[in-house]
Amino acid sequence: MKTERIRKGIVVILLAGLLGAALSGCSAGGSTAAQTPASAETSETQTPAETAEAASETETETAAPDAAGAADAAAELNEAEDRVADAAADTVEETDAAAPASYAVIEPASASLGIILEDAMDEDRTEYRETLLKELAAVGFDRDRMTVLDSDEGGVSAAVSRLLADDVDLLIVETGEDDLGQEATDKQVEAIADEAAAAFTPVVFIGRAPGEKETLRWIVRGYETVYVGSGYAGRGRDQAALIVSLGRENRDLDNNAVLRYVYVSEGTDVNKADRAAMAEALRKKGITGDCVAELTDKDGWENQLTDLLHTHGKSLDMIVCSEDDIAEDVPEIARGADRKPGRNLVIIGAGAEEDVLDQIIAGEVTGTVYRDVLTECRTVAGTAVRLCAREIPENGIINGVSVTAANAQEIRDYRESFLKTDM
Repeated sequence: MKTERIRKGIVVILLAGLLGAALSGCSAGGSTAAQTPASAETSETQTPAETAEAASETETETAAPDAAGAADAAAELNEAEDRVADAAADTVEETDAAAPASYAVIEPASASLGIILEDAMDEDRTEYRETLLKELAAVGFDRDRMTVLDSDEGGVSAAVSRLLADDVDLLIVETGEDDLGQEATDKQVEAIADEAAAAFTPVVFIGRAPGEKETLRWIVRGYETVYVGSGYAGRGRDQAALIVSLGRENRDLDNNAVLRYVYVSEGTDVNKADRAAMAEALRKKGITGDCVAELTDKDGWENQLTDLLHTHGKSLDMIVCSEDDIAEDVPEIARGADRKPGRNLVIIGAGAEEDVLDQIIAGEVTGTVYRDVLTECRTVAGTAVRLCAREIPENGIINGVSVTAANAQEIRDYRESFLKTDM
């Protein structure tokens, strides 16, 4: 078992350290080779047999020059071995008292789930929250044994600690608030993953993904931890895919082989990452982009956008908005600047909100991207079942869906098909 290997490693390290100290102390009359940093690093990865062999070789090299010295060394070695045995027993006892023996197999029906969502009870999270709970119930989890906490009330880390103190069997944790960049998200995820692993509690992370270095760390350390979601800056990549799907004639309106656009957002670190990811994805597709301005929702962007539309005229091809709440206001601004929204000005949103779907169908907004809630929640639920069985699936990235006039009604019908059922 994994825990047993950890205990043996502790014993081996203690044995090596104390034997080294004892032998070093008894060899004052002889010469002892100094251990280099390279050899120290190697000793940490040796098997018990290799460690014993190395200890034997060291003992031979540091043999005392006379019989009296040898007797003293042997006595000191025996005492060191006794101290190692006592220390190893104490370590194992403390480990048993502090944490479970290992990750346990558990039936979904009897598992207690701790679920942490950002703005968990807000109206605009109803679709995700209720779909997730419904899909978890569909694969065998008991809804009465699910606890949902809002990460905005005290922070996600505090919510994790509270649920672990309640001995939940599995965690589903949304991470990466809008004001967190990739580095801060990684640190947040790392701390949560370590705390959950110490309690042998599996975790499904959703929301904004940590970097590859962190997910690799889970594998190296044997954590039963998985990520499922759109990935960090996934919205930007989804918007790039939508822009590419329009075709050059529907995005490069002045046909000059340069896509000039204004990016409007709330100005968070995540928004900046989304815009950078979008620009990079467009570049990889051979599209030359020129972001003439980045406007934020905090700085009177409406008047600034009006000025930009007048200044650049028809050479400004597109307005990209980080949220549908912003995109739905752009058509009116465009008309005020003598532009025809959706016809001679491309408008892109994100979120597939009802009002914007109406505008897309009416031809006033070009498109938006939809986070496929049903597919994501089903994937999370399936991942949770496998973790209960001690299977560790691969991390899953769920790509967004490009929504234009061609499929806006289809997306609306799709959402209603699973939202109208009992939740």
